[in-house]
Amino acid sequence: MKKLVSKLIFYIFIGFSLFAAEFQVRLLPAYSYIQGVSDASAGGILSLDFAPVTFRANDKILLSLQGSFNNLFEDGIKSEQLLDYNLSLAYSMRITDRFYLMPEGFGGLWTITENTTEGLPQQNGYFYGGRLSANIHIMPEMDISLFAGYKGLSLAQRFFSHTIHAGLGISYNFTKGTRYSANIEITNADLQPLFPVFYAHYSDNPFGTISIQNNEEAAINDVKVYFYNQYMLTRTLIGSFEKIKQGQTVDVDITALLNESILGQLSDSITDGTIYVEYKLLSKTKEFTYNMSFTTLSRNSMTWADDRQAAAFVSPRDASALKFARQVKSIVKGSLRDDIPVNIQYAGALFCALKAYGINYVIDPTSAYSDNTGGLSIDFLQFPYQTLSYHGGDCDDLSIMNCSLLEAIGIETAFITVPGHIFIAFDSGVTLFDADQKIPGGNYVEYDNKAWIPFEITLCTDTFDLALRTGYSQWVKAGEEAAIIPLKDAWQAFRAVSVPEAEGSIPAPNKVTLIEDFKNLKY
Repeated sequence: MKKLVSKLIFYIFIGFSLFAAEFQVRLLPAYSYIQGVSDASAGGILSLDFAPVTFRANDKILLSLQGSFNNLFEDGIKSEQLLDYNLSLAYSMRITDRFYLMPEGFGGLWTITENTTEGLPQQNGYFYGGRLSANIHIMPEMDISLFAGYKGLSLAQRFFSHTIHAGLGISYNFTKGTRYSANIEITNADLQPLFPVFYAHYSDNPFGTISIQNNEEAAINDVKVYFYNQYMLTRTLIGSFEKIKQGQTVDVDITALLNESILGQLSDSITDGTIYVEYKLLSKTKEFTYNMSFTTLSRNSMTWADDRQAAAFVSPRDASALKFARQVKSIVKGSLRDDIPVNIQYAGALFCALKAYGINYVIDPTSAYSDNTGGLSIDFLQFPYQTLSYHGGDCDDLSIMNCSLLEAIGIETAFITVPGHIFIAFDSGVTLFDADQKIPGGNYVEYDNKAWIPFEITLCTDTFDLALRTGYSQWVKAGEEAAIIPLKDAWQAFRAVSVPEAEGSIPAPNKVTLIEDFKNLKY
């Protein structure tokens, strides 16, 4: 009989372990007061608990197999042993993240073992009862409890023997302890394409947002969220939370400390990234990993949602632009006039050198500024060395190249945007007090306490004076719709970048031709 009962308990245990949502073991050492027994009885209860149903993410119904042992010390009898086996139904009701109450009811069979010394036969019967436990989680899988309960036993000599028991218990949840993974979820991942040229911008400005939902049984604490992908030396902390309540969802912006290796991206591709979430659940450290994919565009890609973004392509350190500009400055330095501001003369010298070099304005029908301005369409912008190498570009390419050349010789520049078009302006180097007398034609724009010279760079095959007059005319015509964006301000948000390929060989300007053209310039 005992072997049959043991096998039955074993098979029930295996069945519940395989199919139940959670399995735990409770050990409940207890003192019992049993009616008719002279002294309190020391013993304990072993409970195998299965939780097939969960409510409100925290509350559970528990089905249990239980067995208990007690020593009996009746008057005139040295010792007897009381064993019982029962089935229990309990409801675990969470009050706070760590504290919960668990009322349970049970019923089963009891046995008083045979006492050969006293000549007492084995006795059997049934019992029923209930118990209330107050439990505190010390870890997700472990808690301690204070409990008290009642049992009513049927005896041959009297109808019921009433029993009260109480004690301190401990339980261990094997499901949580051995198989329980992190239970949080990424409910939303909104990622924008990654633009390599803005790699430094992403350290402080997000390119996407994720939503993290806490599906754990309790609040999680000390939450740290990290991001990593192949263009990073180490993962970046993108969010931290002291506490996220159970069921709560939080949004996290994705930033990244990208390195310059991303500038090797020559075409669009799919990039993998990983979100790491580290947190503590009831003092236990857990980690969650989420893999995602997003688009990394080519290094020449940009949108015109913010005109300042084009500043990232303007690099005074672009090797080809730097070399070309300094050669021009060195050639004409001895031929400067006294009646024209120096900055305007150097701009004219660069105009002559580029014209002789064969720079042309070429409209890109698939990627025109007029089609993309103010929108999210992807545009293809050239770095300064590319425009020099290709001997041309559209208005944004020529603006980027001319600003790079002027900045390379220490002349501050700005973008000018008017409806459907972008060109440039440069600092005349003249104070506003002297501007009317020293700037030819008085064609300048007052901004940020400087006198800026508008410069229509698309007229690269015409004359310098026409480029200056046209630039100023367009500024005036656009009125309030015209905007000026100093590069030094735009670089605060979109840092200038340069690429290794800029070391390409650009032929030096012909000294004789350049000096002759420079001396014949009209302003």
